[in-house]
This record gives sequence, structure tokens and C-alpha cells, in this order.
Amino acid sequence: MTKENTPISLPPDNPISSSKDDVLGWESTATTFAHRTLMLDATRGLVVGVFGPWGSGKTSFINLARPEFKQEGITVLDFNPWLFSGADQLVYRFFVELSAEMGETEEALDLEKIRGYFQKYGGVLSPAIAATSTLAGSPDAGIAISSFLKLFPKKNKEPASAIAVRNKLTEILEKRNKPIIVVIDDVDRLPIDEIRELFKLIRLTASFPNLIYIVACDRVRVEAALEEDMPRVRGNYLEKISQWSINIPIAPHEQLRSELLGGIKNALGDIKPPLDHKDWPDIEAEIIRPLIRNIRDVRRYSMAVRGTVDDLSSMVALVDILALEAIRLFMPGVFEKLPHLVEDLAALPILEGYRQRREDILEQIGDANNSEEARRSSLEDLVESVGLEHQKIVRALIGRLFSGGRSQHEREDQEWPSKQLRNNRVVHSNIFRLYLTRVADSELVASNSARNAFDCLHDHHALQKFIRSNDPETWEKIIFSLWGMFRHDFSSNHAESGLVVFWNLLPDMPNKDSMFADESVRAIRIVSESLLKTLVGTDSKSDLIDNIFRQLQSYSSKVGLIKQIIKLNTKKEPLLSDDEITILKMRLNNQILSANTDELVKERHPAQVLIFPAQCANVSKYAQISHDSPRLTFTLLWDCQTESSTGELGTRSTETERGIHWDTLISIHGGERMLRVRIESLIENFNMIEPWIVSELGIQFSDAQLLLQLAKNKFSNRILN
Repeated sequence: MTKENTPISLPPDNPISSSKDDVLGWESTATTFAHRTLMLDATRGLVVGVFGPWGSGKTSFINLARPEFKQEGITVLDFNPWLFSGADQLVYRFFVELSAEMGETEEALDLEKIRGYFQKYGGVLSPAIAATSTLAGSPDAGIAISSFLKLFPKKNKEPASAIAVRNKLTEILEKRNKPIIVVIDDVDRLPIDEIRELFKLIRLTASFPNLIYIVACDRVRVEAALEEDMPRVRGNYLEKISQWSINIPIAPHEQLRSELLGGIKNALGDIKPPLDHKDWPDIEAEIIRPLIRNIRDVRRYSMAVRGTVDDLSSMVALVDILALEAIRLFMPGVFEKLPHLVEDLAALPILEGYRQRREDILEQIGDANNSEEARRSSLEDLVESVGLEHQKIVRALIGRLFSGGRSQHEREDQEWPSKQLRNNRVVHSNIFRLYLTRVADSELVASNSARNAFDCLHDHHALQKFIRSNDPETWEKIIFSLWGMFRHDFSSNHAESGLVVFWNLLPDMPNKDSMFADESVRAIRIVSESLLKTLVGTDSKSDLIDNIFRQLQSYSSKVGLIKQIIKLNTKKEPLLSDDEITILKMRLNNQILSANTDELVKERHPAQVLIFPAQCANVSKYAQISHDSPRLTFTLLWDCQTESSTGELGTRSTETERGIHWDTLISIHGGERMLRVRIESLIENFNMIEPWIVSELGIQFSDAQLLLQLAKNKFSNRILN
């Protein structure tokens, strides 16, 4: 499920650095912002806020303003507090970065004499700076503090207090003829305690002359972080320290949608976007678009889609991938609940060909948790697990992607699950599990193989080669899936190759149950019936059926095909005339009556083969076959086994009782007397054929003994144990 590693153009999740990347048209607004900032009086310092939610483009907006600052000769210092860990490093590195930008004006003062004053002033700024003596013990602390102290010229006498240090710094800044802009970004990423320390630092240094702070942050997050420390000023705090602020412009709806569709197109590469899918307009408008708030969301979404498409694009409908990836990325709480709601959200996982509805089974075992009422309750809980602003999106998810939004008629339609499976929609639980786990279960693997089988259904050689290239254990499921997904697309061009290949699989199919419980035969029958129906009304059907019949390699297959033809043959729409059917029956009768023991014991269902002449001629021909063979008698007994299961209402446990369909055996042998003779011979020779039963038939010795005991019990009054 991996695509070729072709380069895909996916923009990184980085802020833009120039106007050529300004897809939202913010350049003019950013330039105006820069002009207005420089027009403000910065003689007593200035704090400007750039506010917007995480990912709204605050850094990109400031970058668009930088050319204007540069043109005016303004020095811009970037301080990213997220690069430093801990409140102590935050304030400590701030002064290091600031002093490095300002440069060395005069020879530094003596570190030992000034340290005490630095500690006093640092104690006002932040409790962390009060620990400067500790920092001084680290390898680079002395260099860092020294670089800060180089701002101050030597004096014959030491400053009287930390205020003198501040005054000296003020004096130096006042001499500049242009302000310094300090951009403080990535505030949104800081832990709460560091957000508090950062804003204390800004508040206590904001009055330095010619120093303009541009603080980019999510106002809601910052105010929430400050609430515990200063609950009384929470709503007004940023207003108190900032002289002016701007909110990041909201991305225009049409422009953002254009970027979204472009991001999807880039993510899909050579794969055509599902923009013409009938469900796409609703899914895009009701699920995806409401979750995309800004360009960063578009980029994150594009990257997420690309990874999932690489894994699943050929097995899950793109329209579903696009919807679910939006939920996974932007509503992770909802997405985490989805694996627990597969049965409530998705269509019933019916293996095509089995007609009993899951609701019937659940009703029989009394499983109230899977009732319609419980299902709806689970889905309503999912909706209510999110805030009101997102409930509409969750309802759209249920209604547009899953069976929760389908009518009762659609959910009960036996064809509906197969249609969804064929279209790779997650409303089918097998497809949904594939999306969630990235692992296809056996039924889904069979359905994918069925697609390949349908593609070559018209070509005898290609179909046979493909089917037999699969594990024989999977043939039954592949055939059931083929019928369930594509039977309405069968045509007369498929009939000959399909009927010959599938009926000739019968001798080699595993799990040889009795003729009364053989699901492999049932799988072939339902496909065979649909293929035969395509021949009704065609001109050459007689010759075609005769040709098919001659290519079948086992008596069991021929009996099965003739019985289906007889069943489907009606006066209104006949497949063959009565005479043509009689000719086929007589030909097969003669072949069966002339068969030897070795041929018959290899048949999948020898009982079904040997009873066919009796059913056709209304007399038993079996007694005319000289075969006194314990091996054939055993295979006939095995083929005529029956099983009946009983269970109590409200429980899942069942009891199975095995038996033998004696009427069939008696009919084959022309009476009970001959049957008793053959069973007596089998009992006498059982030890001799035991290795053959185990090695050739693959039957466990204990099961063979149980079957023999059933035969003994039938004739216990005549046969000694």
C-alpha cells in the first residue's frame, strides 16, 4: 500500500519571510502597522501587542513589517523566549541578548564591585536574577554578566544602588537617535510560570527610552496564565502595559478555501482530488472547512493527508480520508473515541452471501447493548463530548460518513453494505477498521482480491491463474466477495470462464464439510447462479453450456451445475430445452455409473454424486457398481453427516449434536440391507484404512471414531461392537 516516492510540493510549517509568499494579502496592513509603530513616542519606552490565536500568522505578519523598519534604519532585535528553559534563564538571557545588540560602549566596570548592585536590581526584576551568585558559579555566567556590565563606563566611585544601574542604562539608551525594536515571539509556547516571568520583565523594563517591545502572543492564553498571579487585573493587564495593539487579520474565507484546496491537491500529488465526488461539497463545507482556521492549519492538514494517502489511497475512499484526517488532527478527543464506536458508526460487517442479518442474531442472543436505542445513545454521547461550537461538525461526521445519518431502509438493505465496500467507504466497518489500524482483515483482503478477479473474469486463463495464486483457504471468501460486490455487473462474456474456473476449484477447496454444510459449495453455487442468469436470452447458450459442461473436471462439479440449470430453467425464460437437459443428465448418469472406486473416493461429495442417478432414473443404480470398498463407504458416511445446534435464549453458548442422514445412504445403496453390509465391512477394515483417513482426507482420528460409533449405534441390534 505504498506509493512510489515521487517528490510532492508541501510547504513547511514555517512563517513566511517575504511578501512574495503573502498569499493572504497582508503586506499592506503590515506596512501600515510598521509606520504607525514608528510614529509613536518611544521616549519613555513602548510596548506594542500583536495578538492572535496560535498558528494565526503573527510571526509572518511581523516579518512583513520588517522591510519598513529596515528602510528607516531601525535595529530589530529578536528575542525568542522559547529557546531558553526556566524563568531564571529567560531573564538572564534577555540581558545577554540585549547587551550584545547594543555593543560595547566603554570598558566594563569591575565585576566584583558591581555584582551586589546587579543582584539588588535583579531582585526587583525577577526572583531568578536574585540567584546571580549561583549563576556566576556556572562556566558561562561570568561572561554573560560581564557582557551586560560592559554597558556601563568606569567611575571613580561605585553606584549607590540598583537604581543607579538603571539610571545608567537609561542614560545610554537616551543617547540613541533611533529606537531599538525588541520582537518577543513564541510566547504561546511557554509554560505558564515562564509567561508570568516574561511579562514581569516586560513591565519592569518597558520604560527604558527608545526601546520598543513588539510582543506577539495569544491574548487569551496569556491572560489565562496571568489570572492566578494577578486575578484582579486579568482582563486589563495587557492593556495596561501595551500602548497599542493589533489583532491579526482573519484570513478571507475564499482565500483560505483556495489555499485548502491547493494544499489538498499538492498532498495528493498525481492522485486526482475527489472534488467531483457527490459527497465532497457537504463534507468539505460541514467537516473540513470549519476546522481550518489559518494557513498553518492548511499546512499541517496537507502534511497529515499526504501520509495517510500514501498508506491507504487505493483501499479507502479519498473523500473519507480527507474528512477523517481533519477530525484526527483538529479534534483528537473525538478521534480517540471512534475505534470504540465502529459497530455503532459503520455498516454491518456482513460477509457477502450470508443473508442472515446481524440484528436477527443479536435478537436471538438477547444482546440489548447492540439495540438501535443503545446505538443512538452512543452516537449522541459522542456529539455531547465536545463543546457546542463543534457539535455540528460531529453530527456532520456521523451523517455524512457513517450509517448514523442513513435511513432505516438503507441500513436494512442487504445490498447497501456491499455497495459501500465496493466504493471503499468507511461506512463499511471493514474499511473503517482498515483506516484506523492500517491493517486489512481477512474479509477486506478477500474483497480486494475479488476486485482483481472481476477484472479478469472474462479471461479463463487469467482468472484461473489469479485465483489459484491465492491461498486455497481464501478462495471461499474471495468468491463470496466477488458475488456480493459485482454480481450486478456480471455479463454473458463472463459466463464460460467464470463457471469453468469456479466449479473446477471445488475438488481442491479445503474444509471438506458434509454435503449438507459445505460453505465452499455454497459460494460457488451463488456465483454460478448469477453467471447462468446472464445467458438467458442469448442465442448461443446451448452450445456454450455444453462446452462448459465438457470442461468440468469432477462429477461433483457437473452434478452441481446440472442441478442449477434445472432450478433456473423456466418455461418463460429457459436456459435449455427439456430435451437438452435430458441429454446432459443421461450423459452424466453414464459417466457416474462407469466410475471406479478410486475416482469416487476423490470426489468432494461422493454421496451427492452417487444419488444423482437414482434421483434422475427414480431407481438406484448404485448396487450395480462392484466396489466393496471400505474407503468409499467411509467417505459416503462422512459426506452424509448432519449437525444440529441448540442454545438457550439470552446466551451465546450452543450445543451441537451430530448425526447421519440415513435416508440418503439407504437411497444410494438401494435399501438398508446393502447399506448394512457395507458398514459391516467398514468396521472390520477400519484399522486398515485409518492411516488413509488421517493422511489423505485430513480427518482427525477422534472424529472418524465418532462417525463409526454413530454407524454402530444405528445397527446395534445387528452389529457387534
